[in-house]
Amino acid sequence: MILGQMERPKGNLICSAGIRPETPAEEGQNDIGSLSLRVIPSPEEGAQPSVAELIEVPSNIEVLESWSGPGWVQFHSNSELDPWHKLTVKNVLGANYRIYHSILEYGKIIKKYL
Repeated sequence: MILGQMERPKGNLICSAGIRPETPAEEGQNDIGSLSLRVIPSPEEGAQPSVAELIEVPSNIEVLESWSGPGWVQFHSNSELDPWHKLTVKNVLGANYRIYHSILEYGKIIKKYL
């Protein structure tokens, strides 16, 4: 069983997840990209962020090990900084665990919020 958890700030558990790696993952499962939200705060107190963009980044990874199996995720404490607690996990379809080398390439802005 592989377990992970995230705290922010230290001592405030935001989420935890786990996987029981049972079978090697298929090749096609390794070709994934990612979405990230880039937020640059305003230098003025109380003002909206200067930049808020949803960015798609293609994958450029060399997979060393890849496993799949049953997994779980749970969101914990309320946090306005990280409002993951507002998400409801209805069903976990599966989980993957990978060890890989990655190069962060240039991405594409999907949406500008400001």
